[in-house]
Amino acid sequence: MFCVYKEKKELCTGCTSCVHICPEKCINMELDENGFMYPVVNENDCSKCGLCLENCPENNHETLNWEHIPETCFAAKHKGRRILMQSSSGGAFAAITQCFDDNVIVYGACYDENMRVVHKGVVGKNKYKHFLKSKYVQSNLLDSFSEIKTLIKDGKEVVFSGTPCQIAGLKCYLGNVSQGLFCVEILCHGVASPSVFSDYIKYLEYSHKSKVANFIFRDKRRGRGMWREFLTTIEFENGKKICDRYDLYTLGYLSGLFARESCLTCPYTKSERVGDIVIGDYWGLEKYRPDFCSNSGVSLVIPITHAGRNLMEKISQYMQITETPISWATAGNRVLSHPTKVHPIREHFYKLYQKYPIDKAMAECIHRPSLIQRMILILPINLRILLKKMRSCVKIHKIAR
Repeated sequence: MFCVYKEKKELCTGCTSCVHICPEKCINMELDENGFMYPVVNENDCSKCGLCLENCPENNHETLNWEHIPETCFAAKHKGRRILMQSSSGGAFAAITQCFDDNVIVYGACYDENMRVVHKGVVGKNKYKHFLKSKYVQSNLLDSFSEIKTLIKDGKEVVFSGTPCQIAGLKCYLGNVSQGLFCVEILCHGVASPSVFSDYIKYLEYSHKSKVANFIFRDKRRGRGMWREFLTTIEFENGKKICDRYDLYTLGYLSGLFARESCLTCPYTKSERVGDIVIGDYWGLEKYRPDFCSNSGVSLVIPITHAGRNLMEKISQYMQITETPISWATAGNRVLSHPTKVHPIREHFYKLYQKYPIDKAMAECIHRPSLIQRMILILPINLRILLKKMRSCVKIHKIAR
């Protein structure tokens, strides 16, 4: 058994293109020591045809249909209040799926019955509901690529939502087929280890004596969470709920601690993109258009291809949109031009993760504010400023004495 990338494993994004292209079906995705999926070949069955490497997107960057980011983009907010509050940012993905007929199959990331993040296809009027909310975990693509190939051959239309490396893998597997396929590229800040997330779920279930029923990243529905607060809500089967702005897993992901090795030098964070349309959070918009900003979330929407540009007219039926210079978006979204910053002790964390329980590895590597600090941070900003001034006055009084 050997990895498809014998000497350059760090380039592999885990897109599964090689698994599906293999005529001998001798490649399987297996977990490495850090909990990421990599393609492993059974040498006894391998015919050495080379199709796995020939169709790998990391060997075919020059043949991918890259298109330049335009000079303008869009800030967008869904007109439906319920959809907006159920979405992580401005509800762009929901609006995009609403633009397509009910018989179009949409593929995206969702939780399965064991709280694993997987890709699956859904058809129907409210298909977007299955995929709302960010999942800060690398999804298992399962048989999505082969299913999509069959659907397109049968004349069906497919909308695929995923990271740029997943889209590149799908296009390489299909031979850059564009007819019947529309790709929604998620503005990715790096993917995290599925095993780290799974072990964290097990830790929570053991600590709270109940199975986790839902894990909601960036819950805008509770407290003062809203768009920028990154409130994490964990729901258990016994009815218990935890709402935490300082959830250990979320903090670790946001700091780049759990990132896949290929994310450190991601080749998809540049001015050329592989999707038909790019969506994400419009960070930094408040500097330029405070009147359009909303604490309920604003999406960044960048139409890349002709199909993406044509969709914008339909999207305007479901979203409030305003056109802005692309420079505004790149100023607030590093990953439009550079790979995400990775935690300086990422390697140290994974060494601990391989030896100790997940809670101990996280506790040593993730700084979490004390209970008193957390209580202060949930106070209104004006009250926090007043407390800070009072503390300064007390210090000055002590020095004067």
